[in-house]
Amino acid sequence: MSNTAPKMLYHALLAAQAAGEPVTPAAIRAAITEATATLPAAQEAASALEARRRAVLLSAGEAELEAMERELAAHRRQAERLQVALETLVGLLSAAEAREAEGEVAALATAFAGRQAALEAHWKKAYPGALATLRKLLALEAEAEAAFEAWQRRRAVLVRQRPEAEETLPQAEGFPSLATGGTLLRRMVMLPDATGRLRSAEAIRLPYEPHVHNNGVAQSTRLDDMEADAAQRRERQKAEEEHQAMLRRKAEHFDRPRDNEVRRQQNWDQMVAGQRT
Repeated sequence: MSNTAPKMLYHALLAAQAAGEPVTPAAIRAAITEATATLPAAQEAASALEARRRAVLLSAGEAELEAMERELAAHRRQAERLQVALETLVGLLSAAEAREAEGEVAALATAFAGRQAALEAHWKKAYPGALATLRKLLALEAEAEAAFEAWQRRRAVLVRQRPEAEETLPQAEGFPSLATGGTLLRRMVMLPDATGRLRSAEAIRLPYEPHVHNNGVAQSTRLDDMEADAAQRRERQKAEEEHQAMLRRKAEHFDRPRDNEVRRQQNWDQMVAGQRT
């Protein structure tokens, strides 16, 4: 065996790590793979050489034994170095993977912040116009619906009065038309104002629900819910603090002697002691 062991991946990797240079998890894994594959051979070589040395220990000359022992020491040292290198590399890999994971999370957070900023910028620019367009559509729909209902009512009155006129009158084709989707827009739309709230003068009307009357029914958005949750948490915290303060005051005054009151043995003993004096 050569006096100088061949350079392995972990040599350069540990040198770079000691110099403060960045080391990637992929590079560490490659070094671990190489060291793991090399370690058994070094251990087997040391074991085989030790067995051979023992076999010729009584017959070999001093020079031969010294050469064998030097070679055996080199094999053992190589195996020990690989073992320690593996332990060190495993620790480095854990730390590097943690840093890599933190970096990925930070990159995702940065990406989200960018997309969120883009959404908010476009929201502020486009959403007011979208609200205005929808309000206009809802107003036109309400006017068309009112005209349709007026036509239906007047036609029904005329048909009752003159049934023979039904065949000549325009037929009620229904509203809304297929061209607008066949569904009233006011039954679909529930858009908040630019601040995220539904219950404001600038918000689009609430959706129509045949089985629920929206008048008097509390409608809220996620923003309203979050603010309500925060208010409830503050109220609960305040109530808990007041309760704890009451318990502290009660504990502080519980053992204080009071006239004509025996609450604990300690008070009784104090009262008796007072009478004796």
